[in-house]
Amino acid sequence: MIAQESLGSSHEEKICTLYLIRHGEAIHNIKEKKIRHKVTLEAIAEGCDAAEVKQRAEEARKDVLNCQTLFDAALSPSGEKEALNCRESIESLEREFSRPTQILVSPLQRTLQTANLIF
Repeated sequence: MIAQESLGSSHEEKICTLYLIRHGEAIHNIKEKKIRHKVTLEAIAEGCDAAEVKQRAEEARKDVLNCQTLFDAALSPSGEKEALNCRESIESLEREFSRPTQILVSPLQRTLQTANLIF
């Protein structure tokens, strides 16, 4: 990304590096996968067609995501490992690019944990 800063009448180009990072796997992601798998097997056992199996699995997945107790879910152990692996990748990128000067993160627990582990 190139940002132009106006300094009076002259323009100076400043190169900025932007990293976009998604949070690591969180507890709700695990529960979502488990319920989707369970409901899929149940629907198949009941003889549902592929469309019905898919619809039931998607509804069950959404139910997990709408659960208030999982709204601010923490990272899973696997998510913590993902963040630490990402930190290694960022550190290798910093050999060529500058270290981030700003970190913007949502206030959710999983995103804060991810940012803390990476930076």
